[in-house]
Amino acid sequence: MKIADKIVFFVFLSTFALSYQDLDIDGVDDSIDKCLNTPFDEIVDENGCSKTQKKSYPHPYYGNLTLKIGLDYYKDKDYGDESSLNLYADYQFHNWDFSISNANSNFKDSYNDNDVYLFAGYGFDFKINYIRLSIGTKLNKDTTTPRRQKDYSSYQEKELSINNDYIFSIDFSHIINDKINSLLYYKYTINGYNDENSKNFSSFSVGIEYLVNSKCYSSLSYNQIGSMYKDINTPNKNIEISANYDITKNIFMSAEYGHGLDDLSYDNRFYLGIGVNF
Repeated sequence: MKIADKIVFFVFLSTFALSYQDLDIDGVDDSIDKCLNTPFDEIVDENGCSKTQKKSYPHPYYGNLTLKIGLDYYKDKDYGDESSLNLYADYQFHNWDFSISNANSNFKDSYNDNDVYLFAGYGFDFKINYIRLSIGTKLNKDTTTPRRQKDYSSYQEKELSINNDYIFSIDFSHIINDKINSLLYYKYTINGYNDENSKNFSSFSVGIEYLVNSKCYSSLSYNQIGSMYKDINTPNKNIEISANYDITKNIFMSAEYGHGLDDLSYDNRFYLGIGVNF
């Protein structure tokens, strides 16, 4: 071989060596190998990945969808019994979440009778602290003022011009340790009923959440719910205990019990729901 030919051949080999690298020796060029460092004894696909490595593929993220159905049951010696069917759907994409819910009561003058709630929220994760801000609306369907007092003497029902309620809320949680979180919630509602008896109102809740095990967590909270009526300045007060249990990886069950602490609140509230995550 002539010297010139040797030089050309050497340059060709050098160029090929520099342009082709396969450090894990799986037969796939490192420039297109999606799984580097494949064990020597494992067979790979066209992407350079073995069966064991495919389990750790970075799959596309489409968000999480939660669907839930539940039943509220209220029991009170003065109000009488009442039940409400609740439907809930929530879509979460990274820090954003969007939800729609509906409560259909068997009592025709309930404040939540067949109204639809729409919410959008954004969460800020600060490792041991989490803050979620949300804005939403309640699509009022009734054209009457819901009014239910324990003595029934102040019950009113009249035709009204109504708009949607607008709701602003903030959730705050703080990790105390690997088992316990503290919770704080505040909500302000701009009332959509246009009459002289209605007003804007606020509500808040403070509580604690406890991780029982990998499948179950529970919470205990104290809640104050403001009134939409101008002549009622005392908020409804209650305590509530709840539990959430993962039946399978995607299916969960929720149970709640609330006890009223004043005359305006229901004596007892029970809730049972089941949901699925996608």
